[in-house]
Amino acid sequence: MTKLSDTQMIVLSAAAQRANMLALPLPKNLKGGAAQKVIASLLKQGLLEEIDADTRIGEHVWREAGDGHGVTLAITEHGLAAIGIEPEASRDSAEPTQSGHAAVKTSSKPNAREGSKQAQLIAMLQGADGATVAEIAAAFGWQPHTVRGAIAGALIAPHVATKVLFLLFGGILIFSIVPMLRKRKQDVPHGLISDDLALRLGLPGLYPGGPGGALIHYAVVRVPVGFAMMMVAGVVSGLLGIGSGALKVGADFIERYFPNSQVWVSDPTWDNHRFIFERAGFTVNTYPYYDESTGGLQCEAMVDASDKLPTRSVVPLHACCHNPTGVDLNDAQWVQLIDVLKKRELLPFVDMAYQGFGSGIDADAFVIRELARQGVPAFVANSFSKNFSLYGERCGGLSVICESSEAADRVLGQLTSAVRSNYSNPPTHGAKIVAKVLSTPELRKAWEAELSEMCQRITRMRGAIHEGLRAHVSANMLSRYLEQRGMFTYTGLSAAQVDVLREQYGVYLIRSGRMCVAGLNEKNVAVVADSIAKVLKNG
Repeated sequence: MTKLSDTQMIVLSAAAQRANMLALPLPKNLKGGAAQKVIASLLKQGLLEEIDADTRIGEHVWREAGDGHGVTLAITEHGLAAIGIEPEASRDSAEPTQSGHAAVKTSSKPNAREGSKQAQLIAMLQGADGATVAEIAAAFGWQPHTVRGAIAGALIAPHVATKVLFLLFGGILIFSIVPMLRKRKQDVPHGLISDDLALRLGLPGLYPGGPGGALIHYAVVRVPVGFAMMMVAGVVSGLLGIGSGALKVGADFIERYFPNSQVWVSDPTWDNHRFIFERAGFTVNTYPYYDESTGGLQCEAMVDASDKLPTRSVVPLHACCHNPTGVDLNDAQWVQLIDVLKKRELLPFVDMAYQGFGSGIDADAFVIRELARQGVPAFVANSFSKNFSLYGERCGGLSVICESSEAADRVLGQLTSAVRSNYSNPPTHGAKIVAKVLSTPELRKAWEAELSEMCQRITRMRGAIHEGLRAHVSANMLSRYLEQRGMFTYTGLSAAQVDVLREQYGVYLIRSGRMCVAGLNEKNVAVVADSIAKVLKNG
């Protein structure tokens, strides 16, 4: 296989995941002379080729060809092979895309399970600006070698039998357990000097294990072996991953019975919304939602756009704590939107992943109860991953609001079939925990109290950063910290400002400017506010 740099692999992987096989746009951080050098190398190796760009449909232009024509870049069969994808047909016999370009047919097997980390990785690579190894590492909390392994896993997955994956995973578990069991019999050596490679790479030798969770320092040795294990872990994560069941089952059901419908998601939305519905066979469009200038909601534009949608369009909605913006509709706005949904005979698909983190358990479910009260057919996906802290169990539910009990019985029967075809018998540990807590009055009361405390803590952090920035930013920039709700906030910071915030002040946000408010606490919120103020002051 052709040896590729990290940047080359990201460019080619992003191209391979796009429907038109185009390599543009390049990642945001790949510009100027560096971009020219990378592309020149890929062209020279025959991994990319220049083709005519169709600017009528918004294709990006790599260079002007004269006479008003532009040239764009497409991945070649050799490029696909270089990243582990073997085309089933040559470009000459491939089906043309919307733009008229030939698209290379790859394996018909799904490349990723919807909702998995592999799927999220692919979604990042499919983004308009792609993603760097550093951005992927930050998003998943991985090491760079794990990222490279995950990309490799995403590319290998369609070509590896399921039994082989299970055997590989089992072997890796056994291999990993043996050293851990040995550690129980002997202490990790402390006070030793890490090897030269670890020192050059700046690898920390520490782990929480002291009194009160204090960090314990130790020597870092055998670095190549450790990197190899991270690489393997990345491959496994790319090959296996985890699912997002309620959304997937609902999407499959709707596509079966309304195959000509299209999906309309908020701009922006959770990345996996687009990915899940696209993989179910839908065309996914967007409706106006976030107002960049105010950090608030484009309510009028959202309602107007919904009023123009074709009948039976599917409209995913965030019940509360909108991800990624933190911008929610108020009760009056929900009622206004529901009137349009009813009039246009649209199908709302409500995703409620953060119930209890906005205005409380009951208040956060307002739109669902209002849809049911008005008898509007709707799908509702809810998650217990956040409000029960059951991330590893992936526990949630799918509910369908039907016009009658008879219709509900028929829908349940068809949903059972969809469940069977997706995952058949899911783990029950998380579901049993949730059922036990919700059905036991004392446990439910304790859970509701703890969830309320979490909600209040997030609200306090919003208030604290609002206060810390009061003297430094405009009213528009400031109000979002109080008006947006839940775990996430769009700060309004540009990608360049986020880079400065990270590099100069050690405060980490993703490059869209989204902040995880839940990551703030009484000890760091003042530092974060001061750092943001300094970045804004310096432009």
